[in-house]
Amino acid sequence: MGFFSKFSSPKYRWLALLDIALGLAIVVVDNTILNVSIPYILRDLHTQFANIQWIISGYALVIATSLITASRIADIWGRKKTFISGILIFMTGSFIGSTAQDAQTIIIGRAIIQAVGAAFMLPSALSLLNTTFPKGREKALAFGIWGSVAGAAASVGPILGGYLTTYLSWRWSLRINIIIGIVAILGSIFIMDSRGKKKSFDMIGSLVSGLGLFLLDFAIIEGPVLGFLTPKTVPSLLGITWPFPNLSIVPVLLIISAALFIGFIIWELRLEKFGKSPLILPQMFLNKGFVFGLITLFVLAFGQFSTFFILPIYLENVLTDSAFSAGFVLLAMSISIFIAGTSSGYIARVINLKWVIFLGIAILTIGNFFLIQNVTTHADLATLSQSLILIGLGFGLASAQLNNIVISSVDVNLTGEAAGTSTTFRQIGASLGVAVIGSIFSAALLFNVVTGIKANPQIPPIQQQILTQRISHYDIESDNLNTIYQNIPQKTTLVASANVRKGISEGSRTALTFGLVFIFIAAISALMLPKHNPKGESLETMGKE
Repeated sequence: MGFFSKFSSPKYRWLALLDIALGLAIVVVDNTILNVSIPYILRDLHTQFANIQWIISGYALVIATSLITASRIADIWGRKKTFISGILIFMTGSFIGSTAQDAQTIIIGRAIIQAVGAAFMLPSALSLLNTTFPKGREKALAFGIWGSVAGAAASVGPILGGYLTTYLSWRWSLRINIIIGIVAILGSIFIMDSRGKKKSFDMIGSLVSGLGLFLLDFAIIEGPVLGFLTPKTVPSLLGITWPFPNLSIVPVLLIISAALFIGFIIWELRLEKFGKSPLILPQMFLNKGFVFGLITLFVLAFGQFSTFFILPIYLENVLTDSAFSAGFVLLAMSISIFIAGTSSGYIARVINLKWVIFLGIAILTIGNFFLIQNVTTHADLATLSQSLILIGLGFGLASAQLNNIVISSVDVNLTGEAAGTSTTFRQIGASLGVAVIGSIFSAALLFNVVTGIKANPQIPPIQQQILTQRISHYDIESDNLNTIYQNIPQKTTLVASANVRKGISEGSRTALTFGLVFIFIAAISALMLPKHNPKGESLETMGKE
């Protein structure tokens, strides 16, 4: 241990940053890498999409539920130990999922074990980053690299998944985590450990907040399937069927979740009043930088991650012919996110961090505005790439420093709570954005395609009826578009496919416009952030002036 301990020093802090960023990358990439592989998994495991949709949604749900508790464990047990344990758990889940011969095994490996590992890694990594780089200038640069890795990894996922699935197997989308995980564990010798001062664990707060987050994220993710108000599907569990045919279970779950959060707040305030250790210190929410940083993170994730969700669908079904080609188009955005995120630390040396974030969101807003104008059935990929570059630059600048401003707004001993809370807000914002704006996209798509087909005199009435019925049951995430044209004459297929592509384009523009509204709200929220010294002093007092 003595030989290896000499590497865990400030001298090797930049190597530690690379390792922490590598751990982040496998979690973020894994959040999107399997999306393009779903049709292949369906075929290989001989199951239906409804049986394995939790491969995707369950992963996000378990992460969001576990983040705050995992950050508290890291504070008590040690953030480096928690980070390494998270990698090992993540690798274990990846291995189990990659060997799956049925849907249940891959759900256990991916949506449960992998997700728990990710929840251990994310907040502990952010805390380690904050304690490894305690001073303003280096901290801004470190968080810039962190944010650029996060943003670039999110858009790299589809292209990497498309390549591995096309040329190897969907199982390699999981196996690659084992290889990267081994490298990350070896690199952890450069990481300096840290922990919070509090030693007790708030079990009641953990259970109540975990259940509240579970119900909230479940309602968000399953809302489009179950129906947000009127039931689309009547759920059943252990032979018990939801007894109200005219009311969806989703609003009920949201009400219960809200009640649990209110109870959680009361419990945490009570613990603080009697001098005990709450899961999250309520006093942090009196800090302007912390509160408006969280709000900006949430709203920005809501608007922008919905764009990351819709773009691959539009590209793959309208402009390109494969998941790999669609992912390749997004490469321009990935590169610009990385460049902007890395540069944001240097920019923060000369202008206030608040204005770096605002500038990023402003560029992001402009990029999304031009993207919406360019989303058509005959879009020019070069012109589209220019919009994606702007989006990448803006997102890289903003997201890279938002975590910095949130975590640096609190005392260094509260880093764990701040990291867990910020990651949870970001995760829920992304989940909510994908669910809500994804539902808007689906509704707009269905309306535009059905309207176009019914109004097209070149399609015979009987075939209009068949096509509109099939498109109504079409799942754009998992079904092959050609399935709706089975046993339809080729002449009619050519006409109808033009209507479908137009419907996807119009639906995409509608959904992206809703996303743009929330990005604009994020810009307003960023204006409420406090300023900090552009010379790069510590940000710990930020928001307390």
